Amino acid sequence: MIGTKEDWAETKFETKTIQKNGFNPIWNETFQARVNCPELAFIYFRVRDHAQSGSDMPLGYYVAPFAAIATGN
Repeated sequence: MIGTKEDWAETKFETKTIQKNGFNPIWNETFQARVNCPELAFIYFRVRDHAQSGSDMPLGYYVAPFAAIATGN
């Protein structure tokens, strides 16, 4: 996440690798982070394909304003 200096420290969360998750992936994991100024913060999602060979091929990413995330989603 990026935003004010207090929120500037990049908080990183990583889901577990889910085998054979297909084209409509579901992770069902919950993460919590303190955000002091949600009006200026952004959240960055990155999806990778973790191959059995150990390589992580990037599949896509998405950046959204933190304030745009609805409670419970």
